[in-house]
Amino acid sequence: MSLCCPARSRPGRCAVGLALVLALSCALGARADRPSSQDRDATTTRRRVAVTYALHYVARAEPPAGTDETVLWLPIPLTTEDQITTALTVSATAQRLERGLVDAGGQNRLVRARSRGGAPVEIRLACRVIRLERLAPAGPAAPVSPSPHSLAAPVLRWLSPPADSPIPAAIAERARALAARGGTQLDLARRLFDWTRAHMRYDKSRPGWGRGDAGWACESGYGNCTDYHALLMALARASGLPARFHMGIGVGDAAVRRDPGYHCWASVWIAGLGWWAVDASEADKHPERAETYFGHLPPDRIELTRGRALRLPGQRSPSPLTFLSGPYLECDGVSRPDRIRTRIEIRRLEVRASGAR
Repeated sequence: MSLCCPARSRPGRCAVGLALVLALSCALGARADRPSSQDRDATTTRRRVAVTYALHYVARAEPPAGTDETVLWLPIPLTTEDQITTALTVSATAQRLERGLVDAGGQNRLVRARSRGGAPVEIRLACRVIRLERLAPAGPAAPVSPSPHSLAAPVLRWLSPPADSPIPAAIAERARALAARGGTQLDLARRLFDWTRAHMRYDKSRPGWGRGDAGWACESGYGNCTDYHALLMALARASGLPARFHMGIGVGDAAVRRDPGYHCWASVWIAGLGWWAVDASEADKHPERAETYFGHLPPDRIELTRGRALRLPGQRSPSPLTFLSGPYLECDGVSRPDRIRTRIEIRRLEVRASGAR
């Protein structure tokens, strides 16, 4: 299957997109997940590197013989405090295409295409994504073990693990030991980050990796980014720090990337500072840049979804999705990841410094 031809670069649109970074930087602070001073990053007025990407994403579903209904979902890159998605176009080869959908948690935007009679379904998505460098928030951090009742509801929601993923006793015990050393919440977050890196090894040569199972990661001590951050988030929540899961596409430094893999990271809420980004797996893969990945993220990724245990609009399968890293397919209500083919192309259009946050 050939990738649909990307639109030619149009400098006017790129300039408009970068202007949006400046004009919307304050407006983004009023998003639903950051409604109060408790849920706002205490950053200084620093400039950040902004990279504009052209993303073309094709997802195709080939249902097995005898399928009646084929339904394909595809997430739309998020607009967040670190990312703006613009110039979005979506088309599909399907009997019905639905846009503007959100998941049950209200965090993620999706499109859905469906057909009957066993016909293939294809979704084609194109957009510009302006990704900003994530800088570590500045300011004093609160001491360890504040009352969770002092957290605003949009932050408190990230303190509890999903109902189907309780925190194992071994992780809770380790978290208590790390929290008992006192200091600030930032000190604690650093201890959790360092312990996760020391405990884990980035290894995809053996089975079991990639499920984002905190208990398994704690026992096995190896895996990929989903396993690192499942463990880190479980440790954070068990020690009283809310933690968010971020899933996206790893872009890297190339001017053009075709069919890149997914990549995930996490952020931990530090009272007095806000959301503190952590990328433990990249820190482990690149120990010479470990300090960079605690509190800082380069603009080398595109965020697709947030959160775990996701339920998609119209999903018939009873089990929530542990995470969503790309398209999701149901054939007659049964999940069929084996029947999906994707083509992804990402072009870096411009790199420049943004205005103050």
